[in-house]
Amino acid sequence: MNIGLLTTATQLNYGATLQAMALREILAELAPHDHVEAVNYDITSNGEELFGAPFRRLMRFWEKPALKRLAIRALCPLRMQDHRRRRARTQRFLLDKVRVGTTVFHEPDDLWEGNPYDLFVVGSDQVWRYQNRAHLFCLLSGLPDPSVRRISYAASLGWSELPEEFRKEFVPALGKFDAISVREPSAVPVLERLLGEQGSIRAVVDPTILYGRERWRTFLRNNPSDAGAGDYAFVYWLHRTDGLFPILKGLKDKGFRDIRVVLPWYRTLLGGSISAAKRSFARMAGDYGARLCVSAGPVEFVHLLANARYVVANSFHALMFSLLFDKPARIFVGLDKERDLMAPRMVSFAERHGLEGVVFSGLENHCDLPVGASHDYGRVWESVERDRKNSLDWLRASLENCGVRTASDVRKD
Repeated sequence: MNIGLLTTATQLNYGATLQAMALREILAELAPHDHVEAVNYDITSNGEELFGAPFRRLMRFWEKPALKRLAIRALCPLRMQDHRRRRARTQRFLLDKVRVGTTVFHEPDDLWEGNPYDLFVVGSDQVWRYQNRAHLFCLLSGLPDPSVRRISYAASLGWSELPEEFRKEFVPALGKFDAISVREPSAVPVLERLLGEQGSIRAVVDPTILYGRERWRTFLRNNPSDAGAGDYAFVYWLHRTDGLFPILKGLKDKGFRDIRVVLPWYRTLLGGSISAAKRSFARMAGDYGARLCVSAGPVEFVHLLANARYVVANSFHALMFSLLFDKPARIFVGLDKERDLMAPRMVSFAERHGLEGVVFSGLENHCDLPVGASHDYGRVWESVERDRKNSLDWLRASLENCGVRTASDVRKD
């Protein structure tokens, strides 16, 4: 059987690529007799895809030496060389670890007409957020062959109410899935109301948690990197860059002389102002001893977080990895309208598993960073582990119901 993992992996996003690797490897272990790969589809609308036309044009531009030198001088504060290195590392990770398929599907119709897969597993991340073009692929609404089986694992919605104009698209498509699970418990009643099915939707853990602590430790050993060498605090920031300065000051006041900062590439633009970027980067380095790790790929990202003495972030997957690696952390939510969409999943996870001392709303707590204390992750992990094992059992049963011969010895540790 040919199994296609349909997710949002092919973009410059650490959480998206790492959860895709984790889920693909779990699927490969559960289905050892079948071929499992990530579907390589092109989401060119967001400008971050790794195999799409905009970046191909950009790479052709970089092949011209004179233009390259000019661009480096003009865009130096935006760290374009580092972005290019990160992009190359991410591409290599997708091909080697996520096992992205070699065929690129540029439009949903290309996938419907040339579908090589017998079973699709859709998820995780915001695969059904109607504002994203990815949902056109991940709904599988145009798939003509009814014999192709469909499962969703830890799909995320990004909405609590579906606008009327999308209901005609979503409801019939979701009704064709053999089994549906979602990442946020709050999405269960939303989909049950939408589909009119009670008790058929399950909440499961994120693939990074499903992967388990021992596998992530093995991942670090098998993928060495010097990115995590030294004694430092790690900051992963998805909010506006000016919100970083109170955080950096708080860390410096706590004695950190080495602060390593990872930002999404578009955040370094600071609204496109090169002069603002220069001032911001100079202030980070000069006033707080912070350095940008813009070139970090997925492997380097995991090493940076796993080896840090303290973690500050406003990212769901930074919360997951802090738990996986027992890192003292402070995770901020609800900082702007964009990040408000992410807040419920982090807050609900913290409430469910007793992480109230890690997740905070707003920046008012930034000055009181308890860097000397570690959260009791052992107690938290006991709660998470129950959900993890239940999620693995659900995925195994769903695959078997779709005709997959599963392995019985997949590790639950």
